[in-house]
Amino acid sequence: TRQGLDTFALEEAEENEFNGDNINYIVLAVDYDGVNTGKSTYDIKILGKPMIEWVKSACGYAPKVKRIQQDCSVVQEIKELLDDRAWTIVLFSDTPLITRDTLEKSFDFASTNGLNVCMLKRGYIFKTEYVKRIEDIYGVENCEINTEDFMETKTFAEISKATSVLKNRILDFHLKHGVYIVDRNSVIIDAEVSIGAGTVIYPGNYIYGTSEIGENVQIFSGNRILNSIIANSALIEGSTISASVIGEKCKIKNSSVGTDTLVKANTKIQDGAIVKESIINEECKIMNATIKGAVVNKNSKIFDGARVVGKGGNIIIENNVSIGENSVINTECVIKEGKKLPAGTLIIK
Repeated sequence: TRQGLDTFALEEAEENEFNGDNINYIVLAVDYDGVNTGKSTYDIKILGKPMIEWVKSACGYAPKVKRIQQDCSVVQEIKELLDDRAWTIVLFSDTPLITRDTLEKSFDFASTNGLNVCMLKRGYIFKTEYVKRIEDIYGVENCEINTEDFMETKTFAEISKATSVLKNRILDFHLKHGVYIVDRNSVIIDAEVSIGAGTVIYPGNYIYGTSEIGENVQIFSGNRILNSIIANSALIEGSTISASVIGEKCKIKNSSVGTDTLVKANTKIQDGAIVKESIINEECKIMNATIKGAVVNKNSKIFDGARVVGKGGNIIIENNVSIGENSVINTECVIKEGKKLPAGTLIIK
């Protein structure tokens, strides 16, 4: 079945102390001068999700967030964020590999051993009443569970390493849920992409943003899919699809489908076609043509070299129309149902 948009959405959790509401989560946001991208280090995106959001997604619910300097007293920084919950877990924005499972195991270690404070490789687990009383941290016991999940990302090299780990976690998730990825080394899928079972993804594909891929889709090599919906049983090959919806059993091959385009079921767009800002209805064929700002109705065909360029849908092509090679339509008009325009037809201003 199709997974939710959050690739790492929590499965139904067993009810226990860790999964209850007695933990106050705090994420301390750290910026590093050496990572210069024009934005805060913790807002750098890794596979479509800001680094700090990776950390927040490991928490049981939305954590409190506070920006801090690189060198500071953790206890003093969190005092104002403490509440009446029994436990306080403090994490840092520079550990995007942290997982819910690692936090749970670390919490079990702290609670089972009756610790007032437990130092994670990067972070802390406190009994809240204890941390309210102290001014600094001394003589704490370290937790050595899954320490690799606390890897700090202070440099571009470390961010690159974390990206590689997260990339493989995402791929593993989809493989586990019935998606066949032929060559994991050449496929990149963002964190919030949803993919249905039975879909096959061949080498050389990049699926970005909040794209949703349906079930039994064939994604052959060489595609770039951004913030788009691909419905069940579609076939995509060698194409760029951006901010668009592709209907069931469509075939998009060696073409570009761009901003705000709706392509309905059983339509073929192929051989270098460019389609954007348009609605293409069922069972159409667009072959090496350019379509912009138009509405193309059912079972219409537009052939090689044709250009249909309107604005806001002001060119309407009714059902069963055929537009011949190298025709040009660039002014507001309606092409009546069943009309067959010969090659080289001009309808221009």
